[in-house]
Amino acid sequence: MQIQKTAEDTILPVQGNDTASLRQKQRRVDIDLLRIIACFLVLFHHTRGYQSYAYTDTLSEAWFYSVFTAVTRVNVPIFFMISGAMLFKDKQESYRYIFKHRILRIAVVLPILISGLAVIGSFRGYIDNCSIETCFRLTLEGAYQVGGRTYWYLYSYIGVLLMLPLYRKIAKNMTKQDFLALFLIKLFFTSFLPILNITLNYFNIRSLSLTSTLESSVEFATYSDMFFPLIGYYLYHNVDLLKVSKKKLYLLFASGILGVIITCDLKIREIKLHGLSFSEEYFGIFSYLSAICVFLLIKYICQKHDMFASHKKFVRAVTLIGSLTYGIYLFAPFMKWVVYSRFVALISSDTYLVYPNVIYCILSMFVGGCITWLLKKIPVVKKVL
Repeated sequence: MQIQKTAEDTILPVQGNDTASLRQKQRRVDIDLLRIIACFLVLFHHTRGYQSYAYTDTLSEAWFYSVFTAVTRVNVPIFFMISGAMLFKDKQESYRYIFKHRILRIAVVLPILISGLAVIGSFRGYIDNCSIETCFRLTLEGAYQVGGRTYWYLYSYIGVLLMLPLYRKIAKNMTKQDFLALFLIKLFFTSFLPILNITLNYFNIRSLSLTSTLESSVEFATYSDMFFPLIGYYLYHNVDLLKVSKKKLYLLFASGILGVIITCDLKIREIKLHGLSFSEEYFGIFSYLSAICVFLLIKYICQKHDMFASHKKFVRAVTLIGSLTYGIYLFAPFMKWVVYSRFVALISSDTYLVYPNVIYCILSMFVGGCITWLLKKIPVVKKVL
């Protein structure tokens, strides 16, 4: 998720006789749409609805709900791709500037939020002693035991920021061949090798295992916080979808759908062999491909259709909600602590159904968005939200 948003990051590309004032008021609608989608899916990922496939009566229902889980997994990859697209542009920022204006903003917010979660956790009995030392340690450790699991992305984001000047040099010099190399290496380690081993196991043949040193040597392709920002930067700034043939676009989107189908089929095969269980083993096999497809689809829609001129109300709504997604993300664990279980149970006796959890996510985004909107009226708070 992008934290620092400068004027250069948020304005739309305009042409012709558009004025500078218009440029300052506009944001990138495609990026804001992606933020909204990713934010909603992050919220859904942390609900019971994400696990619906493991709590069904029939295989057909399990297959149906597996689709929701597979699609949900594009959430964090999209945030990483947005970060790469917005952050890796060739800017002259020193490490001192990055620390002061980017990292410090997160470093200030995290202890406050995690301390709040720790207080709630102490009342709920999850931690025994809610002291300053406890809050400090929870902040360093990620606060998983008090509902801070959602914030793991911020820690990864800080890592990206620490490497930002180097990432920018890499991104600036990326070529089409570099992009294809990253994608093919990702395809081999994340998709081809696991599916090959699944096939071998089906015929009672021992799985193939590669030494871990091989995979770690190509971590730019295998690690999400390296792969997705670089891919996001390249696709956003170096690929003009209006110049890509429709045949290639159809092939790309069809491959994304096929990836979801294969993922769900593998999950159902596992259920047939071992019964219903909450296991995410197969849902990451093609999540990167699905994320790329969603990223490009939104970009294509916004390029193809003149949404900026003819749908001004839609644009205003999208850009408003998009500007609030960071706050919605930060307040999500508190919403889950306070209202989640009771709210979902109020709608349905089966809290693993998708629809009550979707309704909760909409409520969480609305409440979190309202709180963020109000807090951004405070100048000091606005600087970090």
